[in-house]
Formats: sequence, C-alpha cells, structure tokens
Amino acid sequence: MAKAKQEAKPNTLKVEYVPVKSLKFNPKNPRKNDENVQNVVKSIEAFGWTQPILARRSNNMVIAGHTRVKAAIEKGLDKVPVIFLGMNEVDADVYMVTDNKLTENSEWDFPKLADLFVEFDQINVDLDLTGFSKEEVDRIGGATFEPVDEPQPRLDQLDPIDVKCPKCSEIFDARENKA
Repeated sequence: MAKAKQEAKPNTLKVEYVPVKSLKFNPKNPRKNDENVQNVVKSIEAFGWTQPILARRSNNMVIAGHTRVKAAIEKGLDKVPVIFLGMNEVDADVYMVTDNKLTENSEWDFPKLADLFVEFDQINVDLDLTGFSKEEVDRIGGATFEPVDEPQPRLDQLDPIDVKCPKCSEIFDARENKA
C-alpha cells in the first residue's frame, strides 16, 4: 500500500512488446484524454515510440499511458512497448494520479519556449508536433518577445495620483515630493 514515507524500492525495468489488445484501460483513470489522442498519434508518427506504457503485471491494467494505448489502437498497431510493474491496486491507482499530476506542477520558462518555437519555425518544423495549438504558439511568442521601447511620459504629464494620508487625512498628489 502507498505510504508517504515509504522507502523507494529499486526496480529493474524491462520493456516487453505485447499485443495492444491485451492491455486493459483502468476505469478509475480520472484523466480525460480523448482530445489528445491525435496529438499522440502525430508524435508516434514523427518520432516513433519513445515512452513505454506502464501496466500491472497481475492483470495488464494500464497505470500510465492510457492516451498512448488509444493512439496505438487508432494507428492499428499490433504490439506496444510495456513495462510491467508488480504494484498492488492501491499503489497503481495512486501512481496513476501522481503520474498525471506531476507534469502539471512544473512551470514553463516562456522565453526559452518562445526561443525554441522560433528556432523550430526557422527550420520548418511542424509546430503541431509540440502539442501546442497555433494560437498558443502565437500567444507565447507575443507574450515573451521584448516590448518595443516607447518613450515614457514625464511625471508632470501624468494624471494626478491623489493619496490620502492615514494619519492626518490630508489629500495630496503622490507625484509631488513632500519630504
């Protein structure tokens, strides 16, 4: 059973190629992934199979990789790479949630991402392969490029900024130096 302070057990991982139809989807999988299947199909077509599915040894239940299994079925693949784990049902379910959530906890470095998009675009990489929509790519690029230098207005050209002193209740213009 999953325990917060349990010491990690070393695993010897072995990839096996098994019939895709022998795998079972976990009905408890809380991740909605149908809309991403086509992106995974494109990724498999472009890069091949890069990440094995994780499944329980005892019953072939998928722990991680539900979308990859759906993509394999969509592509008509007979066999897929699987790493079977000896997890019990509770550990497998906890890891299924963990695997889905951990990637969400990471933030993007948008300037670096925008630089990569520019680089990919310059060498004619299909940006759809990144999983980002054209709108997202445009938004990320637009939000991270340096703004055009515009002359800043002089202080005396700004509207007054009225501030009320909390001690004496006097109202004054915050742009003025009252030191």
